Amino acid sequence: PEPPPSSPIPPEAPPPQPLPPSCDGVWLEDGCWVLTVRGESCLDHCGSLMATNWEATIRLGSSKPVVESLTKKYIDGDNVVAVDVDQQCGVLDQEDPSAQYLYMPDAQGWDCYPTETFILIDRNFRSPCICQ
Repeated sequence: PEPPPSSPIPPEAPPPQPLPPSCDGVWLEDGCWVLTVRGESCLDHCGSLMATNWEATIRLGSSKPVVESLTKKYIDGDNVVAVDVDQQCGVLDQEDPSAQYLYMPDAQGWDCYPTETFILIDRNFRSPCICQ
């Protein structure tokens, strides 16, 4: 009698994917996003300019995934309004930013606010932030 045919070697399992670093906020593909408490800027939250991912904060802070994820995690209520989602808010400038996309609890809404920036915001706002 002939020996039974050999079975094919099963493929190797893919390597395990590394877990994202600890994140108290919402982990999206570009990092850990948080929504600060009232009046806390990203600079305050992250601790320094070097620790603040200011470019992503300006460029992506108004993106639909960031706004929807932060709203779901941090904000109670179904009547939250988001104006100009997916539109960059302000100039992409570390030294002289012009505006920031923020959440205003009293208005239950997200919008782009001139003169509010990742460096300093008024106590009426909460800021979407990503640290380095």
